[in-house]
Amino acid sequence: WDMLTGYAISTYRDTLAAAWSPDGAFLAIAGTTGIQILDRGSLHQVAHVAFNEQISGVLNLKWSPNSRFLASYQLSGRANINLVQIWDTRSGRLLFNCDGSSMIWSPDGAFLATWTKGSERQSGTEIPRTRPARRISRSPLPQQVVQQQTVLGTSQQPHDVVQIWDVAAKKNVYIYTGHRQQISTVAWSPNGARIASASRDGTVQVWNATSGNYVFIYREHGGAVLNALYSPDGTSIASLGRGNSNVSISINIWAAS
Repeated sequence: WDMLTGYAISTYRDTLAAAWSPDGAFLAIAGTTGIQILDRGSLHQVAHVAFNEQISGVLNLKWSPNSRFLASYQLSGRANINLVQIWDTRSGRLLFNCDGSSMIWSPDGAFLATWTKGSERQSGTEIPRTRPARRISRSPLPQQVVQQQTVLGTSQQPHDVVQIWDVAAKKNVYIYTGHRQQISTVAWSPNGARIASASRDGTVQVWNATSGNYVFIYREHGGAVLNALYSPDGTSIASLGRGNSNVSISINIWAAS
């Protein structure tokens, strides 16, 4: 609809999710049968993604910062397992599948981080994907990288890990396993060099985005940390968390380095 007049320009029914591209040129609309990519000016469809019979509903859409790719989170199959899929918005072609129910793009759009929230349903149903990944050990210091067996797209990703995906290579590059409880949110630093992950284990952990190596841990909340985000200049992090009693909630602002 028109923001100035309030006049409805077009109506799309049976819509589950929608997202504007960062450049404002396109609108992605997810329905029960697929995802439409619409040109903003003409509202004509420029690409279409047709779901197979396994997809039961899209719950979230996120464009890459360069507006080239689209990540969709949906429930798949009769067991409603978690599935993140990466699409080429120019062709409507599926690039690859990811584990998880939440996702965030790196600032340059080259990588995607995914994690699974504890409230989401898990299942052992397999969605084929055979790409090697590296697992980052839980030990804060020293950090170790060991070879992991082939990861399958089963949406059995534990709630306390973050997976990093290389979009161009179409593969999982490593898994960060520093947390002990459910991941609440993940934030990429504005320059893309570091990642901060907040968890219900009471920590915000900052790590190298390229290698997954641990940098430092912030523990001042005492209770579950519910959110964390970088300042636009990347020098500070604001985190929202509970105190030791897990009743009071505070926002802490602290140096990111």
